[in-house]
Amino acid sequence: RGCLARAAFYKDNAKDDARAEAHYKTCLEKSPNDGLALRLIAQFFDERQRSAEATAIWEKALANAPENLQIRGAVAGRYESQGKTDRARALHEEGVELLGSSQAWSKLADFEQRSQHPDKSLEAVEQAIATSPNPNDSMNFFKADRLIDLNRLDEAEKLVETLQEQAYRDLLKGRIQLTRGDAK
Repeated sequence: RGCLARAAFYKDNAKDDARAEAHYKTCLEKSPNDGLALRLIAQFFDERQRSAEATAIWEKALANAPENLQIRGAVAGRYESQGKTDRARALHEEGVELLGSSQAWSKLADFEQRSQHPDKSLEAVEQAIATSPNPNDSMNFFKADRLIDLNRLDEAEKLVETLQEQAYRDLLKGRIQLTRGDAK
């Protein structure tokens, strides 16, 4: 953190991009997979219209730590924002194959939802639930939400009744009623 503070000082106070960049690179050498360092350095490059370099930094970190979902998600997010959805999906799918964890499945489910594939998102949510040691209301909320997106309202309604969290039940019941045409 001290290393990053010095680099930020060069950037913000001294207005010396060359020294800031050199210092950021030194920080990255010391902690090549530190999430905060990666975010700040990528931001530095992005602000200078050097996004390809920022992406390359994240990609190198992912090559060094393929099991790190934070880094994997950041690289996939960069691809997604660049319109490279196939590459983003491939990274999420690779994460699922590599880790098989509930978190990896959840990240794939979120991606598929953003990509407007509720059917694929539902499949991934179901896998997240199946691989979770402790499936919870939050995961079942997302499953019910995807069922509503797919107009599988009866299934969603049954799942809603199993949720402990009242706010989740209310939100989902409202969505179901709205989908059925009852706006009141």
